[in-house]
Amino acid sequence: MSRLIACACAILAAVAVASPGNAQSPAEKSHQLVVSFSDLDLSRTAGVETLLSRLSAASRQVCGGEPDVRDLAGRSDFKRCFTDAMDHAVAAVHVPAVVALYNGTPAGTEPSLQNLAANAN
Repeated sequence: MSRLIACACAILAAVAVASPGNAQSPAEKSHQLVVSFSDLDLSRTAGVETLLSRLSAASRQVCGGEPDVRDLAGRSDFKRCFTDAMDHAVAAVHVPAVVALYNGTPAGTEPSLQNLAANAN
């Protein structure tokens, strides 16, 4: 597996267009970055945390950075862009430990179907 993610599949984020007169759709106005993680050991929590930090920084960059706290519409657009970018990036890595930590679930503690069925009874 390549340990370099091109943002076409990792950090592809539709940048919200703030000006109401702009006719471009968000899909037409996208940016991408390449996030390298070949130096990280993703079998260790520290490596996963570092990768998520890199993906977060790249997502912030492609989404144009956080707008001023008084710009409520801009902040809403940024949050949506950032969340979409992170979701795509994490999914593109294809490493369960990265997905688990991103979702707030410690790796290896995902409930199995058998456990879910047992708890339903």
